[in-house]
Amino acid sequence: MDIFAYTTLCAIGTNSKIIELEAFLPITNSDIDFSRIIPIPIEKNYNFETINKCELEDLKKWATEHWGTPHNGSIERLEKIYSYGSDSYSIDIRTVFNEPKQIIDEIVKRNPDLDYFIYNQDLFGNSYIGFLKKQHEEFLILSSHDNDSEIQLHEADIQKINLQQMHHLHWDFLEKNYLGAAIKKYLQNIPQNNIL
Repeated sequence: MDIFAYTTLCAIGTNSKIIELEAFLPITNSDIDFSRIIPIPIEKNYNFETINKCELEDLKKWATEHWGTPHNGSIERLEKIYSYGSDSYSIDIRTVFNEPKQIIDEIVKRNPDLDYFIYNQDLFGNSYIGFLKKQHEEFLILSSHDNDSEIQLHEADIQKINLQQMHHLHWDFLEKNYLGAAIKKYLQNIPQNNIL
C-alpha cells in the first residue's frame, strides 16, 4: 500500500506576489523544509547524530500535530507560468501519510495576496479540490472524491466563485485533473450571482 499523500498548491496572482511566495518557500533541490515554515521548538530540536528511538518518536508526533505529517515534503513537480495580468506557481508535494495541512495554511496566511487552489489525494486515494480567493478567509471545498464513490461537487461552495474574476490560469488548473474538469463543466453552466 502507498504510504504517501500528494498535495498540489497552485497560487495565482501578480508577478511580484508570486516572486514573494517563491522567496518564502524553503525549497532545496527536491525537498521543502517544513521546519523553516513552522519551526521545531528548541526542546524538540534533537541532534540527529545521537537521537534515540524515544526522541525520534517524540519529534514525529510533534511534526504530525503541527505540520500534519511526520516528515518534510518532497517536491514532485514545480511549475511557473507567466501570463498577461497574472502568473501561476504550482508545487506538487509528496508527504508521508497525511496532507501537510498546517504547513499549507501557514503558507497561505503568510502570502495572502494570491488566489490558491489546493488539490490533495490521501494514501487511500480519496481526494478534494479547494479554493481560497485572495484576502478571503473562507476556504471553499469545490469537489471531493472518495475512492469507492462518484465525484461529489460541492455546489454551494462552487456557486460562490465569480467567473468574471477567473483568469485563464484558474481554468488551466481545473483542466489538469478529473476533479477540476467536473468543476469547470459545472461552473460553465451556472448563472453568475456570486460573491467572490
